[in-house]
Amino acid sequence: MEIDKNKNIVNSNFSNKNTYIISSCSALCFWLALYVFGYYYTYEDTKFVDEITDGGGKNYSISFSLANGSETGMTIFFTIGIALLLTLLFLRFKKRKIYFFLTVAFTSVIFGLLLSMVYYSPFKQNREVRSTMEEHGVVAFITFTLELIFNIMIYVFFILNYPKAMPYLVVLILLEIGFFLSLVGNAYYELKYVKNDSLGTYFAVAENINYNFVIASILLLGFL
Repeated sequence: MEIDKNKNIVNSNFSNKNTYIISSCSALCFWLALYVFGYYYTYEDTKFVDEITDGGGKNYSISFSLANGSETGMTIFFTIGIALLLTLLFLRFKKRKIYFFLTVAFTSVIFGLLLSMVYYSPFKQNREVRSTMEEHGVVAFITFTLELIFNIMIYVFFILNYPKAMPYLVVLILLEIGFFLSLVGNAYYELKYVKNDSLGTYFAVAENINYNFVIASILLLGFL
């Protein structure tokens, strides 16, 4: 019995080392995809000047950077990041099949919607791949909503399995819901009352915070 216990401990430690590496690499890929191949390339190419929807105004939104960044770089690093995340979900939830299939489903749909915003967007210079703001708004709203649900599922899983972490995870849930609602509220207000296709600086800040909540969930999956 003692030998079996020791084997389990060794296997558990080895598995934990794997999840540390996988989650760190996945998070890094998502950061590189958006902030290097998205934001940095957009800055170099456009200086964030939105000539399509804002008549030359500044646009710091994720959507603008996805549309004007390096398509190849973002596709490669988003794909690697998603592949690593799916591996991480398997390692964490392989004995919890419902959780595994649900999180994989959410992750796959989010990945598809994210790539659609890279290649088909109202902020594209090329008219042939330019969607309407209404189409884009629906895709972005669904993406952020699925991200919220995915993150809450991860937080709830850890609350049930690691009760000592519950206060911190509850705070994360409340913060994420708050930023999500502020994001939706800000978009509704600006589009309805400001009458402008391009959203303001707060919207860009709030959506970047929501994006990084996903990164936080990936790191939690690896390290907690």
